Amino acid sequence: MPKTLAARPELSGKTVNNLVNVLREALEMAVLDKLLPDNPAAHVPSAQWQRLPVDPFTAEEVEAILADMPKRHPAQVANYTALKFFTGLRTGESFGLRWPNIDSPAAAWSCRKAWSAASRRQAPRRTRPAPSF
Repeated sequence: MPKTLAARPELSGKTVNNLVNVLREALEMAVLDKLLPDNPAAHVPSAQWQRLPVDPFTAEEVEAILADMPKRHPAQVANYTALKFFTGLRTGESFGLRWPNIDSPAAAWSCRKAWSAASRRQAPRRTRPAPSF
């Protein structure tokens, strides 16, 4: 790992890997353009990092959040929050969800598009049963 990155303890291993990957790719382009004989970052080892464990809300926490939502937010926000809790929709999937994706007779929904900060993209098709209330 480059010494300047190793000397920065505030950076996580994931951040260090992201920075080194950009550097590695840039140097690889310089090698392909014959500006460098070889890529000095090609053999930099990846930093160790561990993904934080998921800490989902308990059923009691979900009920408390949903009970408090109408007091603080418009009904649409409360309904959207309930939809996300009970369907498991990711944020980008919920933004891309359209009425034709809802199959009421089968009580299921299909996710065909997802939104990201950068652009709208095709999402892998995901079909899930609709929650029963």
